[in-house]
Amino acid sequence: HRALFQREPTAAETSAALRFIQSAEAGEPPEPEPWKPGAWSQGTGEVDVASGSVRGFKPLPRFTGTAWQGAEAWPGGDTGWARLTAEGGHPGNTRAQAVVRRWTAPADLRVTIEGTLRHEVAEGDGVRGFVLAPRAGLVASNAVHKASVEMKAGPLDVRAGEAIDFVVDIRDGLNSDQFLWAPVLVAGERRWDAAKDFSGPPPTDERLRPWEQYAQVLLLSNEMAFAD
Repeated sequence: HRALFQREPTAAETSAALRFIQSAEAGEPPEPEPWKPGAWSQGTGEVDVASGSVRGFKPLPRFTGTAWQGAEAWPGGDTGWARLTAEGGHPGNTRAQAVVRRWTAPADLRVTIEGTLRHEVAEGDGVRGFVLAPRAGLVASNAVHKASVEMKAGPLDVRAGEAIDFVVDIRDGLNSDQFLWAPVLVAGERRWDAAKDFSGPPPTDERLRPWEQYAQVLLLSNEMAFAD
């Protein structure tokens, strides 16, 4: 009241304000549980074929609700076109900015890998796909242009905390490099499906809190329209 109207509130206004705040607080939903990533993470890096590993892995920082990418706008950020969705994505601008789905083993397991890499357009020269496992190194790789290729591997032994990387880069040039590939890992009765498991933090709760709501009520009041 002082900041907006340059006067003290009356007793009736104070009483009404407190009733409003109490009512709004009673209706506040509980705070949501913090988001916890599962076995999958999404990032960028470069395939080192000789060592069978990914160099310079960096998590993609921005989750839009349907995609992980390098910045609020896409393409954008240091990784340019790099993007991963539930079903596929697009590699970054250079081979050093390949997109990486990283699966981290939750326990000691023997897994097999299933999935199909698809590039569906005639433009460009297609993409390259890789599967890289700890100790085993490069266990699958294919280049694909306007075609599909099976990306299977295993069985592979992994220890808890070790990662298997599923990587796509631009091949030889950045042009029409969108792809589809959602790998699946199977260990006995357990399955990790990149498409079904795809997730990220929930959107920020932008609802006004009780005191913010009350400030908005004052700003919309008739008296505010005549405040000097």
